[in-house]
Amino acid sequence: EKLITKFKTNPASLKYSHVEKILLWLDFEKKQGAGSHVKFLHKQSSIILIFAIHNKDCIPAYKEDALKALINNNLI
Repeated sequence: EKLITKFKTNPASLKYSHVEKILLWLDFEKKQGAGSHVKFLHKQSSIILIFAIHNKDCIPAYKEDALKALINNNLI
């Protein structure tokens, strides 16, 4: 719950590993994409989130886009 609250208020402040933990908790499945990209597919809907991972993190825009998608689909 603390991670989700922090994610809602300031998604850029979280590390990618925390975002990954949130997505897995919200019933997403992690798939390796091409190169440094990672896909997350939601098991009950058609939501697909893609992150480019460099140095064990991603740029804040990916985190913000993920937050928007989660809110728009009433997952958080």
